Amino acid sequence: MIFIGIGFALGAVNPSGLPRAPLDLSLLGPELVELSPAGFLGLGVLLMILTPVARVLLSILAYVHERDRIYAAITVLVFVTLLAGMILGLA
Repeated sequence: MIFIGIGFALGAVNPSGLPRAPLDLSLLGPELVELSPAGFLGLGVLLMILTPVARVLLSILAYVHERDRIYAAITVLVFVTLLAGMILGLA
């Protein structure tokens, strides 16, 4: 949320830097270096998308560490579903 807030604040100062197209990951680094509003908004959205994926991945590791096979298997299924959705959404 902080990065999105920074992006909106920068956009208020420089409205021409707001994104006009979908997020292009190859431009994210240069836009952040330039302090472009599009870079900060893109990073904020990307982090919000990746947060649940990271949580599910960490849950898998925790269940494996606890030797809870049933919950680990269910969480792996959820993780595979998340990944499939992201991959199919990019196509």
